[in-house]
Amino acid sequence: RSVDVLVNVAGENLIIKNAKLSGSSRGILANSAIESTITNVHIINSSIETWNNSGTGGFMGTAEDKTVISRSSLSNIFVQSNKFVGGFVGFLNTNSTIENSYIKGTVKAGYDAVGGMVGQNNGGATIQNSYADVTLDVSVTWAAGGLVGYSSGNNIILKNNISLATGGDKATRVIGTNYNNQSDNNYELQESTLKSNVNGNKIKVVSKKDINESFLKTQL
Repeated sequence: RSVDVLVNVAGENLIIKNAKLSGSSRGILANSAIESTITNVHIINSSIETWNNSGTGGFMGTAEDKTVISRSSLSNIFVQSNKFVGGFVGFLNTNSTIENSYIKGTVKAGYDAVGGMVGQNNGGATIQNSYADVTLDVSVTWAAGGLVGYSSGNNIILKNNISLATGGDKATRVIGTNYNNQSDNNYELQESTLKSNVNGNKIKVVSKKDINESFLKTQL
């Protein structure tokens, strides 16, 4: 069972393997985090399967009040819930950040506000220098995206990210709604079956064959 609430915690250098959570759990690491810093935490070969509307994520259901997730990852992960579902967090709120992190796995939801990294953002947040290699298993055509599902007030800032998300043709490749105008230099996968978010320098397209060490060094 995961921890309920992390408050002003500095958690680092942790590996979690083969976790399987269900029932009332909202995240594999914790249900929520408040004003906390999570660094170098990696979750491998794990799953969380619930059917709630409270926010569900691979790391936690809710991250808020300047919580930072940095240099962390989810590999071979399966996250499933009804609504407000994200690969990392269900809700990324109030000036919280995910940076220098990645996810590989599947995110499944029965309704909207579902994203490869974040289900919904409220009150401003940032995702930067990260990537999502996920399959989105969704039935909705709105507020479902490869990085973020829904951003309330279009407040989330996206910088230097890559979405390799795919999975049907209902969701969008990067974000299911809109984003803060400070967003810049994000990429979506050309070969993805998802709908495009291309928009000037804010969201560009890249082919999988062009994503290599040189590309990562020069473009991100």
